[in-house]
Amino acid sequence: PQPSSPILTGPVHEDLNSTDAEFTDASEHYFRTYHSVLNGRPCAADGTFLPHGTPPTPAPLKAPDDWSPYRNRIEFELAEFAFK
Repeated sequence: PQPSSPILTGPVHEDLNSTDAEFTDASEHYFRTYHSVLNGRPCAADGTFLPHGTPPTPAPLKAPDDWSPYRNRIEFELAEFAFK
């Protein structure tokens, strides 16, 4: 037997105008989810939001031999091969 979903037990009723993400599950129930603080807005390194339209600061440059989060090029290439 398959375990029942511990989170979704019935139809969800929400205000259709107050959400940012939407999807349907295998049973074709329609869901919308959002978070009032985690909204993906670009911010500076100290966490202050950038003005709208400002691109985020570029990531720092890495050394040519920096394969992080892998320890070396072999680990990186193995992961790239396995997940392509």
